[in-house]
Amino acid sequence: MRRGQSTALAALVLAAWVAAAQAGEPAPNWKRVSAPSPGGCTFYVDQTSIATRDGHEEARFMSSCASVQPASSAGGAGYRSRAFLEYFDCAGRRSAIVRLDYYAGEYATGTVTESHDWSTPPRYEQDAPGSTAALWLAMVCRGLVGPAGPK
Repeated sequence: MRRGQSTALAALVLAAWVAAAQAGEPAPNWKRVSAPSPGGCTFYVDQTSIATRDGHEEARFMSSCASVQPASSAGGAGYRSRAFLEYFDCAGRRSAIVRLDYYAGEYATGTVTESHDWSTPPRYEQDAPGSTAALWLAMVCRGLVGPAGPK
């Protein structure tokens, strides 16, 4: 693909993502992985983000809420959605959130109101059986979500 074609394709993908967010739906790469919580937040996984890198699996998740949520820390602003990158140690059955961004808009759009980076070094924690983290670990490590093709 030539440079002009790849730029046009990137612009088309970005336009589709923005149109989906404005229509009240996430971009097509986000797959819903939860029903709305009592607080009106729904979780999604970016199926295109699931990958094996440096001996761990990783995936990007997002929660999008029907209404503004309270700030996550003192001095922070309220948010409508948050996106986070999580590492998974499948053999050890543990995970680590390494990046967390809070957004003013739904579906990880709008102004970033707060951001955290815990990637150096990642702090892995055991995932309690039956927890949301354990469910996501199973989905990612067993290949229940993700891009088409063998794992």
